[in-house]
Amino acid sequence: MRRERRHVRLRSKARKPCRWTVAEPKITSRRVTRRLLRHVAQTMTSQQAREFAERWADLWNKRDVEGVLAHFADDVVFSSPVALKVTGNARVEGKDALRAYWTQALDSHPVLWFAVVRTLYDPTSNTVAIIYDRDINGRHDRAVEILMFGTSGTIARGEAFYGVIPHRS
Repeated sequence: MRRERRHVRLRSKARKPCRWTVAEPKITSRRVTRRLLRHVAQTMTSQQAREFAERWADLWNKRDVEGVLAHFADDVVFSSPVALKVTGNARVEGKDALRAYWTQALDSHPVLWFAVVRTLYDPTSNTVAIIYDRDINGRHDRAVEILMFGTSGTIARGEAFYGVIPHRS
């Protein structure tokens, strides 16, 4: 990280001539926090992110809600357009609320199949984006789930985007 230097003009109390010195920039708590989180958050490699995504899809294909939830923090915040249809709110807060939402959504989808297409991993934010094709009750489309891991190694935030129909050649 490149640190900028700036010249500061210092005066003595006796009103002597000024002298110039180099002052380091102030490091704010936000900068320190970001720097620390980069070191703490880097808990997986791109290969491990891909393996996680494959396990995640396998758990969904088995309809194992508890297995999926095991990767989420108790105070997780998850948003999804389907949550809006199912619960009346696009934002689901807490593991118990997420369990209720997913259980209710699965009850209305007897056919569910996920196939991971690609996984993207950002080590700076410890975020995994899972791009996958899905078959839900005979409807095929593509979806993306963005999952941000917290310092405890569990998913602290998640967002889901659905409905894009992939181009097939």
